[in-house]
Amino acid sequence: SFMFVIQGGKDIVELIVMAVVFIAFIVAYYLVKYKYKDKNKDKIKEGENMSITSKELREKWLRFYEERGHKNIGAVSLIGDGTTGVMFNVAGMQPLMPYLLGKKHPEGTRLCNVQGCVRTVDIESVGDCSHHTFFEMMGNWSLGDYFKKEKTKWTFDLLTKEFGLDKDKICCTVFAGNDSVPKDEETANYLIGLGIKPENIYYLGKDDNWWELEGTVNT
Repeated sequence: SFMFVIQGGKDIVELIVMAVVFIAFIVAYYLVKYKYKDKNKDKIKEGENMSITSKELREKWLRFYEERGHKNIGAVSLIGDGTTGVMFNVAGMQPLMPYLLGKKHPEGTRLCNVQGCVRTVDIESVGDCSHHTFFEMMGNWSLGDYFKKEKTKWTFDLLTKEFGLDKDKICCTVFAGNDSVPKDEETANYLIGLGIKPENIYYLGKDDNWWELEGTVNT
């Protein structure tokens, strides 16, 4: 009977010790988690480091351009409305095609949005490191308003001031030119003027630095 009591007491002590260790572990976990979170926030402000969710990224993007006179027009359905001749929206620019071709937009000449897209015409590209079946495109649109100079500076400010990237580690590509479009020295000069190192600017041809909706444009 005595041995039973001792053994029972030992079990209780071990249980209490295990509970205390478990609670201590939980407390330590959350202390470290929130301490790191607060520290990381300070680093973001200093431009040293950042941790950001996709929701926060969207919000920062939209707010940045709204502060520069853009109207957030939101996203449309993945299913096309028939005005662009396709069944699904496959690019962020697609719902805006009538306005990019000259029609006046009711919200003005500066627009921004985050548009969901589904890949169709180049579905065979899915499976590599950058092509997905469903994706979002973030766009700021100038309908006969600003052009390269403003866009280049705003992109630079967004990356360095909002997202805290080091300008010395940013590499840029510009179009090398072809028979239809000249070499883009203008944008390269803007980038250098903003502080991008010349050796970090690369001139690439159409295959690598010219985006078009495959199967619809022949430039």
